[in-house]
Amino acid sequence: WVHAHPPGQASRASSSAVQMRNVTGVWLLLLAGALFLVTRTPPRHALQRPAEAALLLRRRREESVSRLAVERSSRIDAHAAASATASTTAPAVTAAAVMTAATHSAGASAAGTERPFFGAGQSREAAQSVATAIEKQRQPKEGALWGNVQASWTQAERESDNVRRLLQADGMSSWRPDASLLPPQRPANASMEQLLQYVPKGGTAWLAFGNSGVTEMLLNWAHHVIQRGYSRQMVIAAFDETLLLSLHERRLPAYNYTGALPITHFRHAPHLFHRMGYLKADCIRLVLETGRDVLVS
Repeated sequence: WVHAHPPGQASRASSSAVQMRNVTGVWLLLLAGALFLVTRTPPRHALQRPAEAALLLRRRREESVSRLAVERSSRIDAHAAASATASTTAPAVTAAAVMTAATHSAGASAAGTERPFFGAGQSREAAQSVATAIEKQRQPKEGALWGNVQASWTQAERESDNVRRLLQADGMSSWRPDASLLPPQRPANASMEQLLQYVPKGGTAWLAFGNSGVTEMLLNWAHHVIQRGYSRQMVIAAFDETLLLSLHERRLPAYNYTGALPITHFRHAPHLFHRMGYLKADCIRLVLETGRDVLVS
């Protein structure tokens, strides 16, 4: 038996089926469009304006400072007593106390003129690295530090100063770390092995470099390293005496790498830029030879 519909009824059923398919197709297109918009909409934090992001960063830093102040309150009496004892035994530190020649370093050690918490000279391996950097990358014969790129150097300095002013406005110039979170301070002629005393063999040392032209950037880096609990694993290699003194003032672990580079910006002076490259690579080698891994910033 075959069940057949009248011609008019079959036509109406066919038309209804087509309409249903059309409606279903429209709904599927609307659903696909909604999903596309949802997945393409950037997260809320990505829509924040730069000013809002800067305000958020400042608030987070203020919260961090407040938290450290609370943690420090339980230790402040002991730390003050230790600082008072050190101040009565340590003479004033001047830039002249930092000697960059290997012979001066050896002479200071032999004569017993090292001062507590600072000292004179630099380690034998640092002095050797500095001497090699100077020998391999000598100043051009014409004696022009910047050659014909004075305008480019001025632009580079302006760009760097803009970043420094932002960090200064954020309070980095007056920032002081909690000394109780730091390793014991080493003298200026400390070796890399001494500076990494609290990093176990096979552990990771956090290493940064710079001259006084990027002081605030290095302090900002140190602030975040300390905040994350790696204060006893970090070392900053200082390319000039001004930065070295600033780091020692804050009791931050510093490797005396002075003697080969100026305190000014030098990215447009090829021989100085190459010296810096050599010093960085050699400093990484020194860390690796102590049996530690190294994370370079």
